[in-house]
Amino acid sequence: MRHRLSHDLTPYKLPRAFAFRTDSAGADQEAIVQRLIDYYFYMKSEVERLNVPGLAGIWSHFGKLFAAFEGALASRDAALVSRALLQVCTTSLVSGFASYHQYEAISRDPRSRMFESYLTIDRMLSLAEAVGAAAPQCPFQIMKSYHDLDLGTLMANIKRRLPFDIHPPVAGGGTFGINTTDGVLSISDILAIYVANRIHGLLANRTGTSVCEIGGGTGTLAYYLTKTSASRISMADLPIVSIIQGYYLMKSSGPENVRLSGEPPSDRRVQIMPYWELDNLPEDSVDLFVNIDSFPEIDANIAEHYMKIIKHTGRSFLSINQEAEFEGQVVVRNLVEKNGGYRQLHRFPYWMIQGYCEELFDIIR
Repeated sequence: MRHRLSHDLTPYKLPRAFAFRTDSAGADQEAIVQRLIDYYFYMKSEVERLNVPGLAGIWSHFGKLFAAFEGALASRDAALVSRALLQVCTTSLVSGFASYHQYEAISRDPRSRMFESYLTIDRMLSLAEAVGAAAPQCPFQIMKSYHDLDLGTLMANIKRRLPFDIHPPVAGGGTFGINTTDGVLSISDILAIYVANRIHGLLANRTGTSVCEIGGGTGTLAYYLTKTSASRISMADLPIVSIIQGYYLMKSSGPENVRLSGEPPSDRRVQIMPYWELDNLPEDSVDLFVNIDSFPEIDANIAEHYMKIIKHTGRSFLSINQEAEFEGQVVVRNLVEKNGGYRQLHRFPYWMIQGYCEELFDIIR
C-alpha cells in the first residue's frame, strides 16, 4: 500500500469516520431530470446533424459502460433516469472519476475499503501541506509519526487556510469518503478543492473571469469553482459524462445557475456542453483552460486539436497530468512544443499525487 501513498501511514489507526454519501430527490428533481433528458436528445440530434465521429482511444470503452443509462435516457423514462442519478456513484457511470476503488469493492471488500480510507487520509494530508495547514515531512530531519493525527483538527486547519467554503456537493449518491459535519468528503472532492484554490489564486485580481475545463469527470471541480472568484465556468466532455456533470451541478449549485447546451442563451454562471462545441468558442474568450488527468488518455489527434482550440480561444492553460507515456499516451509538454504559441510560466510536481506534473502556460498570439 505504501508505494501508492505520499505519506507513511503505517502507524496510523483509521478512525470510524468514513461513510457513503446519500442523495435524495428534492423539489427540483423532476425538472432537473427532464432538462437532462432534453439535453441528451439535443446532443443526439447534433451528432447526426454534424456527423460527429465515434469515440477513439482509451475513451472508446465508455460506450459499453454507458449503454444501460443511455437506454433509459433514450426511452425518456424519467423515473429510471432519476434512480440512476440518485445512486450515480454505485454504478459504472463514474468509473475512474470518483474514487480509486469502485463502490461494489469498497462496500463488500474490507481490504478495498481500508485502502480507500488510507488513500483519502493521504490526499487530505497532501491538501493540508499544499495550503500550509500542515508541514511536509523532511527526510533530512527526524521524521514524525502520523499515529496521533487528529482528522478533525486537520480539517479545521485546512478550512482556515482556504478563502472559500468547502461543503461537499449534494449529488453523488454512493460516494465514499470522510463523514464530516458538512457531508461526505471524497478523494475527488479533496483533489478538486486543491485545484479550485489554485485557480482562485490565479484569477483573484481579475474581474469577469472565465474558466473552461476540458474533461472534468463528475463536475466536482466546477462545483467548487462556483465558490471562488471565477465569474463564468464552462465544461466540455463526452455526452453522457456531460449529463452526469449537469446533474451534479444543478443538484448541488442550483438548477437556476446552470445552462445546458441547446437551452436558450443565458448568463447563467455554469455552462455545460458536449466536447465538439469547443470549436464554437469565440477567439480570446476564455481566461483559463483547465485539463486534469485526461489529456494522456485522449486520442493523440483529438488532444492536438484541443491544444489548437486552447491556443485560439484561451489566454492561459493549466495542465495537471502524468507523463508516463504508457502505451503511446500523449504528454502535454510534447503537445505544447509541437504546436507552439505557449509560454510556460511554471512547472512543478503536483502536490496531491506523486508522478503528476502541474504546468501553467500563457498563450502567445
